[in-house]
Amino acid sequence: MESVLATCGADAQVVLVDDGSPDACGAMCDELAKKDARIEVIHRPNGGLSAARNSGLDVARGKWVTFVDSDDVVSLPALDLGEPADIVEYPIRRHFATKYEWHRQWGEGTYVSALEYWTSTEGWTHCYACNKIFRRALFEGVRFPEGRVFEDVWTTPLLLRRVLTVKTITTGWYGYRDNLYGITLTATGRELIDLLEGNVEAMRVMGACDVRHYAHALNIQLDVYRKTRLMRLPEHHFRMGEIMRLPWLMRLKMLVPLPTLCKMYKCLARRS
Repeated sequence: MESVLATCGADAQVVLVDDGSPDACGAMCDELAKKDARIEVIHRPNGGLSAARNSGLDVARGKWVTFVDSDDVVSLPALDLGEPADIVEYPIRRHFATKYEWHRQWGEGTYVSALEYWTSTEGWTHCYACNKIFRRALFEGVRFPEGRVFEDVWTTPLLLRRVLTVKTITTGWYGYRDNLYGITLTATGRELIDLLEGNVEAMRVMGACDVRHYAHALNIQLDVYRKTRLMRLPEHHFRMGEIMRLPWLMRLKMLVPLPTLCKMYKCLARRS
């Protein structure tokens, strides 16, 4: 919260959502609100990250909105709020062991269509809501899917389909802290299914099945099958020229029929 308050404007609205925390977080939120008039606190029964974000969206009043997870830090970029972009994406720094290192930077760029942005930056690899500043009007009729994890991959493509312009910038940074007990590193088979099905839905929403995105989803499918024996990725046949754009190991995977590949992967994982 210190990083948020230090880098957002004097007229910002800062919404803290206490999602049924069983510890002292709720009281900490109330104490912070007493000290800074920009802060608004919502106390709600535990519903998960999607429900918490949706509660914040329901009371958001600003022209722009962004999200910061409770275990991260941020240096918010200063924006020209009159600029034409609908989504502005800024760099990510990731906390490894004892320090932050640059994790993702896209340079300065302006994309005049959602599909151009999606394919040029391999958008499926960074669907995060946390390092993007959205025009709040994009969320009219759109909310994060409650009851699912990896909710960003379900929601960001829906927002992208509404935009006219996406900008990537080099100022500011989002500090992502690795959490050994977080969903990213401890996902169960059921949770990986959410991630896989979200990627499949993203391909449908974006109206494009890029071979690189399919390869990304294929790796998730292999982990899903290893943990659950379930297949959720539809088979898609690409031209050889498209497959040859991939790294060599991924090319081999793409050339093996999906059911056979899943069984091979499960067998090899068991042996290792």
